[in-house]
Amino acid sequence: MSSFRFRYIFNPKADIDDRLDYIYDILDDWMIAGNFDKCDEVLQTIYDKHLNMTSRHLDIFMGLLTITLPSKDKLKNRASFVKAIHDKLLVQEGKEHTDALMSGLL
Repeated sequence: MSSFRFRYIFNPKADIDDRLDYIYDILDDWMIAGNFDKCDEVLQTIYDKHLNMTSRHLDIFMGLLTITLPSKDKLKNRASFVKAIHDKLLVQEGKEHTDALMSGLL
């Protein structure tokens, strides 16, 4: 997965809008081209190595859920990624805020 810059998207010194644009541009291009396996690999890598959610990462995780929503049926790793995000949010934010954040992203 050398073409996806994980260090960049989790770098708190980089502008959040730029990081989200990067995620959207890469994943959107891959999904349009039918490269769902690459998107799945990104989700799995984040699930395995980067899922130590803090408030500064919330925008990144929500961005990933948003951009992958249209292809959710083609992404085998998305359901477990969604569940992990949901479970972490429940602990951090409580049910009401979690339900509001996750609304429409499942």
